[in-house]
Amino acid sequence: TFLAEDGVRVERIHEACSAAGADNTIVLPETSFRDPSGIIPAVANAIRQRLFDSEAITNAIQDERLVIRNGIPLSDETSQVSRIVSDLTSEEMGVAVFTHHNDMLAALSDALEADGIEHEVAGLSDALAAALDAQTAMVQFHTGDVAWENVLEAVAVFLTSAQRGRQAPPIAHQVINGSGPTTLQDRLSALRERLSNVASAGEAIEVAATAHDALGLPQKSGAWQQAATLLSVMHARAIRTSSARDDRQMVAAICAEAREASYAALTDSVLNPREVQLMNLYQTKGREADATVVVLREGDFMGYESEPFPTTSRLLYVVFSRARKKIVVLLVGNRFHAAVAPLDALAAN
Repeated sequence: TFLAEDGVRVERIHEACSAAGADNTIVLPETSFRDPSGIIPAVANAIRQRLFDSEAITNAIQDERLVIRNGIPLSDETSQVSRIVSDLTSEEMGVAVFTHHNDMLAALSDALEADGIEHEVAGLSDALAAALDAQTAMVQFHTGDVAWENVLEAVAVFLTSAQRGRQAPPIAHQVINGSGPTTLQDRLSALRERLSNVASAGEAIEVAATAHDALGLPQKSGAWQQAATLLSVMHARAIRTSSARDDRQMVAAICAEAREASYAALTDSVLNPREVQLMNLYQTKGREADATVVVLREGDFMGYESEPFPTTSRLLYVVFSRARKKIVVLLVGNRFHAAVAPLDALAAN
C-alpha cells in the first residue's frame, strides 16, 4: 500500500510502520550530522509537529540556539536582516537567509553589497531567473558576445515564464519570429539600436533595466526590476573585485555569477558558495549553513490550509533543519498567518 506516487510524507511513513507492526519497525534516533547535539533537529521536529510549547523549543530559546524577534517594522526589514547577518558573520558563521519575497531578496542583496558583505543569491523564482538571463543577454549583445537572436530567445523565455500553463504565449512567438504588431517590432528594433550605441557595459545594464517598460511587456515587471537590482549589484562587485581591464572581461564575470544564480534555481546547488547565501523560502534543498535566518512577513501567503498546516509545517521543518548551530526567525510586521502566528507568541513571551 506504500506507493511512491503518493509521495513520501510523514503520514505515509506512519501508515507503513503501522502496517508492518512494532516488531518489524526500527526507530532511528533523532541525530543529525549537521548538529550532533540534537538541539536543532529536535526544534525542527517540534515545529513540524506544531509543538510550540515543547521542551525542545523552550530549551533552544534559553540556550539562544533559537532566536525569535518580532515587532520589526516593514520599513526596517532590510536593515534589520542586514544587521543580523553582520552579527552572525562576525561570529565566523556562514549564514543562509530565507525570505518569502523576491523584492526582499533583491533589496537585501543591494544592502549587503553596500555594507561590503560578500554574498550570493540562490534559488531564484523562474520569472526572476529568466529576467536575469534576458538582461545579461542584452549586455552580452552590447559587447558582441551573443547575436541578437539570443536576446530575442531570452526575452521569449522570460515571457513564457511569466505565463501560466504549458504553452508559450503568442507574444513569445512574435518576439522570436518577428511577427505580430508592428509596435512590438519597432520597440525591439529601438532596443537593439540603443544597446549597440551605448558607450559602456554599465550603460548597457541601465538600458536592459528599463527594457521591460521600453518593450511594453505585459507581465512580471516586478521580477524584471528585481533582476535589474541584482545585475547592478553584480556589476558593482565585478568592478570592485575583478582584475578585468575591458568591458568584455567584466561582462563575462557578471554573466558567470548570474548564470550560477539562475542554475541554482533549478539544481539547488552552487559551485562556489559564499559564506552568506540569500534564497527564496521555497528553494531549500541542500542549502545548509551554520546559521539560518528565516524572514516571515505580515501578509505572507501560506496557502489555503487549516490546522495543522501540513505543507507550511513541513516547509518550516526543512528550513529550520538546515542550520548547524543557530536559527534566527525575524517577524516583520504585526499580524501573521495562523500557520506561523505561534512563533510571534513565542517571541512575545
